[in-house]
Amino acid sequence: MPKSRRTTGSFGAKFGLAPRRRYSAIIESLKSSYECPKCGFRKVRRESVGVWSCGKCGHTFAGGAYQPFTEIGEASKRSEREALASKVKGPPSQGGSSL
Repeated sequence: MPKSRRTTGSFGAKFGLAPRRRYSAIIESLKSSYECPKCGFRKVRRESVGVWSCGKCGHTFAGGAYQPFTEIGEASKRSEREALASKVKGPPSQGGSSL
């Protein structure tokens, strides 16, 4: 009985171990299902490079090439939320003295 092969099985012994492991990790993250930001179901699949779609509600959105939510995107959302929160609070008050 042949051994079960991962996504790099077609490469055989070529290219070395490190690139094959890296390729395998990327392809596994690409093929897995993710949670939809709109409906919450784990039905998000990749349509094409950077385009992700939910199979349940049909919500289509832009994301990373291999994962729908990237670290850079999360940092961007966090900084945007902080900027909006500081805008809502208003400018800081100037001490009590006037010249």
